[in-house]
Amino acid sequence: MPSAIASTNSTNVRHSTLKDDPIRLIGLVLAAWGGAVAEASHDGVFAKLSQPELAALAAFAFGFAAAAYFLDRGLRELAVSPRALAIAVVAADAALVLAWFAMRDLAIYFVGPVALVAQIAAIERLRLTKAPATSPASSRAAI
Repeated sequence: MPSAIASTNSTNVRHSTLKDDPIRLIGLVLAAWGGAVAEASHDGVFAKLSQPELAALAAFAFGFAAAAYFLDRGLRELAVSPRALAIAVVAADAALVLAWFAMRDLAIYFVGPVALVAQIAAIERLRLTKAPATSPASSRAAI
């Protein structure tokens, strides 16, 4: 009688968690963050805050996004093709411009920080892919 439980050796069994799929995890986190900002804007939370509080919140959003990128080695080392990164930068910048005119709170507290991190990642990737130039003096010293 065949077993009702599928074998774990089967190629049909896929054990996938969000921990194993960083792109899905990042997408889920960004969706939750963007949804929270959109809901807060819709409910008038930002309208109740004073200008210094709004400035502090914006500084926190930008600072947190940049710090998360720089402090999370796994995020920095995420294997993203240069083409995909370029598309992400252009999409984030376009979304920032559109959000600025349509829903300014979303632009300031969500799209802006995401666009900042996309720009930082692109600059860092460009910097790392350029081979360092070796001087003739350093190559003679190595001999």
